[in-house]
Amino acid sequence: MIAALGPQAATQRLDRGREDLMHRLDRLQTAHRAHELRSVLSDAMATADLAGELGLSDLHRVALDVAGCAGRNDGAALSATLARLLRLGEHAADRIAALGPAAG
Repeated sequence: MIAALGPQAATQRLDRGREDLMHRLDRLQTAHRAHELRSVLSDAMATADLAGELGLSDLHRVALDVAGCAGRNDGAALSATLARLLRLGEHAADRIAALGPAAG
């Protein structure tokens, strides 16, 4: 990302990506608690897209798994997979925060 955008733009993109990621994960939790499966599905797909843009392949894959569980209305699998996504998302956000200042 640094090679493509330059250090300052890459840092800004990572910062925005981290904020977007945290917002999307919060929306996913809220939608899941409210049993709004359509919102879970769309938010999981948006999270997968964002993770792909940021090069977070594990997060991308698990977000797609969450979307699949929501689409199948598989409550037990959705809860477990969403918990995994949230753990991975927090870890990724922490890694981005640690790398952001170093990239600039």
